[in-house]
Amino acid sequence: MRTLFLIVILCLTFSCKKEKQVPNQGSVIENIVTESEQDIKKLPSKEESEKVVEDFYSWYIHDVKMDPKYQQNNYLKIDNETYIYDKDVYIKTLKEIPYFSEEYINNISDQFDECNNLIKKVVFKNEPEGGGAGIPECNFLWYDLWIGGQGESMDGFQIWDTKIKKDQILITVNLFIGKHNPLSSQVTVVEENGEYKISKIELIYN
Repeated sequence: MRTLFLIVILCLTFSCKKEKQVPNQGSVIENIVTESEQDIKKLPSKEESEKVVEDFYSWYIHDVKMDPKYQQNNYLKIDNETYIYDKDVYIKTLKEIPYFSEEYINNISDQFDECNNLIKKVVFKNEPEGGGAGIPECNFLWYDLWIGGQGESMDGFQIWDTKIKKDQILITVNLFIGKHNPLSSQVTVVEENGEYKISKIELIYN
C-alpha cells in the first residue's frame, strides 16, 4: 500500500512539471507575433512613395523641363582633339534635386565614367554634336533620362500602378503628350535616411 502511494505522488509531481512548460510555449508565440508586427512596420509607405514620384514629375514636367541645366550631354574639351562629357557639373545638379537617392546619383556617375573612358579615346576634328558620339555606353546621353525623347513634348503624367517589393516600391507612371501616352516610366523608390527617394527610373516605350 505504501509503495502504491509513493507511485501516485511521483506521477502527480511529474505531471505538474510538464504543465509548467506551457507558459514558455505561449511566450514564444507572443515573440513571433511581435516580430511580425515589426516587419509590417518596416514595409515602405505606398502613400509617401507615390507623393515623391508625383512631386518629382510635377516639378520636372511643369516647372523646369527644358532648362539646359538638366541636360546631361555637355562636352568638356580635354585637348584639341579630345572631349569627354562634363560629369561633375551634371552630378552637382543632381545632388541639388531633392528627389534622388545617393544610389541613383552614384549609378549615373558610374555611367558617365564608363562613357568617358571610351569617348576620350576618340579623335574629334571638330567639336562633337549631340549625345553619345556613336558609343553604345554613351547612349544614355541621347535622350531625356526622365521623360524620354528630347522631353519638350511631354505635358502630363499619371501614376498608374504601385507595387511593394521587399524594401522598395515600384511605381509605373504614364507620360502624356496631350491625351496620347507614348511611353511610361517605372520608378523605384527606396527609403534613405528616413526619407523616400527615387533610386531608378526606367523608361518603357508603349
